[in-house]
Amino acid sequence: MVTAKKFIEYNIDLVLRDAMALWLAIQSQDEIAVRQLLREFESSYPGGYGKQVTVKTLALLSAEDKEWLRELY
Repeated sequence: MVTAKKFIEYNIDLVLRDAMALWLAIQSQDEIAVRQLLREFESSYPGGYGKQVTVKTLALLSAEDKEWLRELY
């Protein structure tokens, strides 16, 4: 079984694309896209991958974007 850390090491281009897709979805406040991406990160990749991508993406968000995301959950 591949850990999330190893998966990320070997697939950095995928991680960057996923983070960019999540960032763009949040920027456009597209609730459906954000929920779908987060669900796919956890269901289609090794456990912990979604958390890693999300945490890295959160660092790039404005306070307004973070507040919008908090309102979803």
